[in-house]
Formats: sequence, C-alpha cells, structure tokens
Amino acid sequence: MQESTSCKNCQALTAGNYCSNCGQATDTHRLSAHYLWHDIQHHLLHFDKGVFYTIKELFTRPGYSIREYIEGKRIRHFRPISLVILLATLYGILSLYFHTDVAGGIKYEFSENGAAAFQRLNEWASQHYVAYMMIALPFSALGSFLAFRSQRYNFVEHFVMAAFLLGQALVVMLLFFPLNYLLADSPLLKVMSTVVAFIGFGLNLWVNIQFFDKLSRVKVFWLTLLSYLIMTVAMSVLSAGGTILYLVFTHLTKA
Repeated sequence: MQESTSCKNCQALTAGNYCSNCGQATDTHRLSAHYLWHDIQHHLLHFDKGVFYTIKELFTRPGYSIREYIEGKRIRHFRPISLVILLATLYGILSLYFHTDVAGGIKYEFSENGAAAFQRLNEWASQHYVAYMMIALPFSALGSFLAFRSQRYNFVEHFVMAAFLLGQALVVMLLFFPLNYLLADSPLLKVMSTVVAFIGFGLNLWVNIQFFDKLSRVKVFWLTLLSYLIMTVAMSVLSAGGTILYLVFTHLTKA
C-alpha cells in the first residue's frame, strides 16, 4: 500500500500520484531549467502529447478520432478551441507580415461603395483573424447540426466537431501559404484557392463518412453538401449585414 503524504499545496493527506483534494501532483520537484521547459511544453503548447498528436489524428482517422473525443476519450488531444486559436493566430500573423489576402485572391463584383465596404471587412478579417475564425465557427456548427440533426448530436457537440474541422482546414491553409504568397499577383491564385476549397470539402466529407459511419456514403455526401450550403448562406447574410451597416454608417457620417 502506498504511503500517505501531505500535499504541498493544500496539506491534505493523499496516497496517489495526485491530491484527491486539490488535484496537484504529489511528486513535485525543485524548480529547474528542465522543469521550465517541460512546463512550456505541457501547459502552454502541450506539444508533448497534444498538438502534433491531434493534427496527426485529423489527417489519419479524423472522424473516428473526433467521435472518440466527443464520447470522452480526451486526455491525449489538444483542446479544439485552443487548436483553432493557435493555428489561426499563426496564419493571421503570416497574413499580416506577408500582406496576403485572407479572401484567397477571390474577387467579387460590387459597386464602388460596396467594394470599399468589402475591402474594409477583408482588412478587419486580416487584422483580427482569430476573431474572424471564431465568428465562423458557430455558422459551420449550425450547418452541420441542421443537416445531420437526425443523428441526435447536440449543437455543442457539432461545435466541437466544427472546431476540429476548422483546425484541419487551417493546417491545409498553412501548408499552402507559401504558394498563396508566391502567387499573390497571379491569376493562378484564384485557381489555387479553388483547389484548396475542394480539398477542404473533401476532408470534411471524409470526416463525416467516418463520424456518421452508420449512414451510407451517398447520404453523407448530400448532407455534407447541405451543411456547406447552410453555412454559406448564413455567412453571406452576416457579410451582407456588415456591408450594409458600413454603408449606412458611412452615409450618416458624410451627411
């Protein structure tokens, strides 16, 4: 039987590896360079088991892995919201530093005022990329929740799934970032953006086929397409609302 010791944090008697009262590890060491490096790895970035393990899972068995996480198998995973924040921050910093367009070179036809409003929104997204991604998350979750509502996963579970999917998409965007930068002034940028979009849809479909493995692949395909449609419409309504508010505000300030 393991000998009881006094917890150095709350002084409660405990016999395990962690204090049953406050949860602190009972095996504490003197602070050192090794402790500091491990603390940075484990608590700040969790690289020892989290980020790289989660990314590997998202590109080897994504749907099964996400479903296991939702059902409670979470100890080895990096938390999905933290993953999105980490990767979106990295992508946002690269976009700002190299002055790339978060719209991926896709051009839209607007009136002069509408073009200015869209440009402002695009600039805001570039400067606040993490916030932009966090705004997009619930719309992605909404599309999935409504399309696959018969599978009886709640909205929060779809939100977690959407966060993992967004993390997966951000890894792809980071991999293609050098091309995005090199093709910045080339008509090929739009082609590359289209290719990346198709890759994103393919990965999403792969995730859904594994996650909803009790459904036929044909049905999963159409429901995934429906979820994309719902998300696109919802995001378009939000973007249109932002553009209209900008135009109204501009008109009022000039009046």
